[in-house]
Amino acid sequence: MPKTVHANNFTGGLVTLDEQSIKDDQLPVLKNFFYNANKRPQTRRGYKKFGNAVPDTVVEINQLNATTDITASLDATTLATGTAIKGSNSVSFNIDVSNDAADQALVTWAGASSVDISTAKGSVRFYIYVPTGFNTDLTDVKFQLGSDASNYYEWTLGTLTEDSNNFIVLDYSDATTTGTPVDTAIDHFVVDVTYTSSYTDKTGILIDWLYSYSGTSTKPVTSWMFHRTDDASQERTALCVAGDNMFEYDETTTDWLVIDTGLTEFETKTGFTTHRTRWDYDVYKNVFYMCNGVDDYRSYDGTAITTYPAEPKVRYLKMETNRMFGAGDDENPSTVYYTADAPANASDINANAVVIGGDQIGKINGLHSLGQIILAFKDKKIYSIDIATPSALPIDARAGGFSDRSIANVGNSLLYFTDGGVETLKQRSAVTGSQALESKSLTEDLKTLLDKVEPNQYNANVGWYIKPLTNYYFVYDSNDDNIPDSWLVYSSLVGAWSEYTLPAAYDMGEYIKSDGDYQYVFTSANGGQVYELETGFDDNGIAIEFDIRTKEWNFDGPFTEKDFQFMDISGLSSTGQDIDVSVIIDDEEASSASIDNTFIDQSASPFTISSSPISTETIGGGGETTDGLDTFPYKMRVPIPFTRGSKIQLGLSSRENKSLQFTLDRIAITYEANTFDVFPIDNIA
Repeated sequence: MPKTVHANNFTGGLVTLDEQSIKDDQLPVLKNFFYNANKRPQTRRGYKKFGNAVPDTVVEINQLNATTDITASLDATTLATGTAIKGSNSVSFNIDVSNDAADQALVTWAGASSVDISTAKGSVRFYIYVPTGFNTDLTDVKFQLGSDASNYYEWTLGTLTEDSNNFIVLDYSDATTTGTPVDTAIDHFVVDVTYTSSYTDKTGILIDWLYSYSGTSTKPVTSWMFHRTDDASQERTALCVAGDNMFEYDETTTDWLVIDTGLTEFETKTGFTTHRTRWDYDVYKNVFYMCNGVDDYRSYDGTAITTYPAEPKVRYLKMETNRMFGAGDDENPSTVYYTADAPANASDINANAVVIGGDQIGKINGLHSLGQIILAFKDKKIYSIDIATPSALPIDARAGGFSDRSIANVGNSLLYFTDGGVETLKQRSAVTGSQALESKSLTEDLKTLLDKVEPNQYNANVGWYIKPLTNYYFVYDSNDDNIPDSWLVYSSLVGAWSEYTLPAAYDMGEYIKSDGDYQYVFTSANGGQVYELETGFDDNGIAIEFDIRTKEWNFDGPFTEKDFQFMDISGLSSTGQDIDVSVIIDDEEASSASIDNTFIDQSASPFTISSSPISTETIGGGGETTDGLDTFPYKMRVPIPFTRGSKIQLGLSSRENKSLQFTLDRIAITYEANTFDVFPIDNIA
């Protein structure tokens, strides 16, 4: 008599163990899926470019911190240094217009020494501030850059925003060329303002921070930093590092403005000189503080970079309870430094210090706050730091910790990387003191994957938790080149993993737009681009490959053959794209099919997968969405004609679709069992 076996739970996630021995809810293949709010495996969304690419090379033409070699002519007068825009201060000049004036104001720089822009000839970028009324009766504003007054590039600026700092980006490809500018000997620029005879006097026009940027973007973006001020202004600042430059993001133009140059691109330690430096940061009183373990400790207040050469060159920063903590100084690898309590600023990181464990426990690989304590992660142990004493006590962890960038608060726990994989650190009930925290491995079933991380690359990995999606994204180095290239995603909702195929990423974080919407980003390790994660339904215009495969079920025991008859599968799917179905018996495909629109009930009542699993819009069940994708119930019966075997599994996949979402919710397998003896008694000696 036929039997029907049901499978309604696939919350076990990805495992890499034997496909027959794993649990019924575990999956040997779960590629480009995550767990939605209903705990169902659902296809992920895609990624797209965040802003313009980050340039490789930046050449300073003039920071405009002084009036040296700059002259004002015609109606331009009162050349002087003025209020800072970027850097230490800016050049400002007043335009004075009378009835018999020239109707033109010129500011000219003729440098005593020239600048070579040949390696950075993509665009010219600078700031210009114009006062209220500047555009009234204005004819145009032109900018010239060249090797002298007869050989230059010229652009006409667009309409400038009054009473505001305008970030100007001028592509060399858009310039009008006069004569033959010598790119290796640039020492001349002109700001040319023309207007009608009705133009009135204007004062306080500021120009600042003139640089030439390359048109190539091949340098990986190694570091991401974002902060929104906690005051009424809610000012937002995003920084990144590529090559030997640090940049600030301009949301209006989506371009990157250089704020610091001459940084160390690669590590200087013997044996690590091919490793790119990583910057860490934290914020105190709305000022960024930054370190990379090689260059001087420094800060950025939104206008200028300040360096602190006398301070230790730490690698990791963490602000907690009005103190900035720093660690990872190569000369003192077991020391945590920290500022005074509630200092005026966090420049004096070396005001206090405490030695953690001792060098025999290894070096400090990261700092993280948990509640109101600081955790220091060393090679062999994790320590809880009591600054008041000062003292540090080991906590009840299975091992030490690595990779400061992989440490993340996930729910009420902490996830981090150890020499055995990813572990979680959480509170023990009814226990206080340093033993109140205990660790547990989360990747024992993925050991074959994480064993690829070589010891020299333990600190290369990166992780980030996106709370609305309940997903922790972990990217690890599987190629022994210090580049995190392989993605795993942990669902804190079901406690299971899946696998993503995304570009290698050095860093991850968030960006909050002016309207308050969150964007989740990662920085490419393959070139100068930042990407937005979990957005749209393709990977920057490329189809996403989805794969899900169940375990090998062996019903009624390992020595029972079955006559399989059919398999019923159901879930949710968008329309217009097909899903490939494969039924595999004893490791060979026995039946295949495609889920197309005929199997999708588009007349069904709207069904919401969740309120916002992977976007601000609901993608489930017929609801209107900006992206235009709704999901509806599907159900398919897959015949398995004349097929006998012992093991059966299901695979769903998609290879060519750029706008597809689907889930796997239920499976029902119908078969008849045929028992047989493997070792007949007559054959036993």
